[in-house]
Amino acid sequence: MTTPDQKADVTAAMHEVLLRQAGFAPDELVTQARAWLADDRLDEVARAVASTATRYVLPLTEGDLGVLATVFETEGASPDVLQGIEPVIDDPPLVWQFSAEPPDSGGSNDDSVVAALIEVLSGEPAAHGMWRAWRMSPDGAPYPPPRAVYVVEADDDDLPALTARLQQALIAAGEAAPQVEVTPVVGPVPTYQRAARAYGALLWAATETPEITVARVFDAVDPASGPSFAPDHPRMDNEAERGQILDYLRAGAALMTTTATLDDVVDPSRGAVVPMSLRTDGTWIWPDTIAYYLEHHHLAPDPDLVAHIRDAGLLPPELDAVAIHRAMDVLRRPPEAEPVWTR
Repeated sequence: MTTPDQKADVTAAMHEVLLRQAGFAPDELVTQARAWLADDRLDEVARAVASTATRYVLPLTEGDLGVLATVFETEGASPDVLQGIEPVIDDPPLVWQFSAEPPDSGGSNDDSVVAALIEVLSGEPAAHGMWRAWRMSPDGAPYPPPRAVYVVEADDDDLPALTARLQQALIAAGEAAPQVEVTPVVGPVPTYQRAARAYGALLWAATETPEITVARVFDAVDPASGPSFAPDHPRMDNEAERGQILDYLRAGAALMTTTATLDDVVDPSRGAVVPMSLRTDGTWIWPDTIAYYLEHHHLAPDPDLVAHIRDAGLLPPELDAVAIHRAMDVLRRPPEAEPVWTR
């Protein structure tokens, strides 16, 4: 006998198991298993996944097999069927590619389908955003045909129930075996859903799109000599203030990470040691270059960024995938006539 809390934990864990099977197990199985899970038919979900794993190579981790075994034992069934399944250690490589736009030979952008999902999400306080990506074979093979995959980010309230409601909306709109990936705001997300989200289009969000500004670093960029700071560039010599600003800059969410470095233009003897990775707090984007020059040379960041940090508080807010996606969209815009790192 399990308590309600224990059953809720197992249900949440099984939702994670099914997230990892998406794109590897047959679409029909994933859709049906998610419907069963929302109906508390855990035994049927576990048996279906275990049976499929004997015929397909599914990315079941040791933890996933433990979840299945727990369900079998709770239901009085034998977990022996799991003995021949080898657990995976790492996320398997993607066997699909994703695109925000349907291929010429694929389906169309059906506004009625999207509208059906938005109608459901608009009444879900836990929902943060929805993406659609078109899944297709990376080699351009005609089969399986491209199909839409919807990724929804939501607070970890009852993800299986939300998944079922969205599946039902798609089925009512004419979608067969709908692929709806409901992922948590906090916690790891499998590669399959992260890729669909990254290459998909953000179709709905619970929050309005904020104005996002890219911080400027240098005062000038010469085509021949490169970037530079003006002799009268503002300094930040107050150690306490400098430390607070540095803490904020370093705590920004990683947007684009790179090991590439730039030469130190203030002290060339240091060589190429200036980091270039990009961070965001949802309303500003800045490179780690800014923190470097503030820390090592006490050169103040963009004054508007400093004012924003002072108003925002000690540390940036925790960002959801919607905020990260919007910041990435800003970086994908055509470049301005003036380089963004100059004033």
